[in-house]
Amino acid sequence: MTFNKTADPKADIRVSFNPKTGSYSAIGIAAKDPSRDGQATLNLGWIKEGAEFTNENRGVTLHEFGHALGLLHEHQSPARGGKLTLKDAGKLEFLLGVTRFNLSFAFGSHYPRIR
Repeated sequence: MTFNKTADPKADIRVSFNPKTGSYSAIGIAAKDPSRDGQATLNLGWIKEGAEFTNENRGVTLHEFGHALGLLHEHQSPARGGKLTLKDAGKLEFLLGVTRFNLSFAFGSHYPRIR
């Protein structure tokens, strides 16, 4: 996968940094909806211009690009059968730790640092 900077109003992912609309992304091919032509499909409004690129900013960026690539939040998965149950906080803490480690490994080790 490669990302190229372009001014094409029909590019697959069109990034903006509008602080007034928060951070969001169209999910996968929804960005190709003609009604979105010329509009941002991914906004990183929580990242302030000129600010240091912190782990929090990196997390927001990865989260929104995950959506752009078609990933949903876990609670939106059809595989969960319409239920979301948390049996105890220890399991949740463990899973969050594993998720953070996997994201750090997957993105930090194999891809250039996002700037």
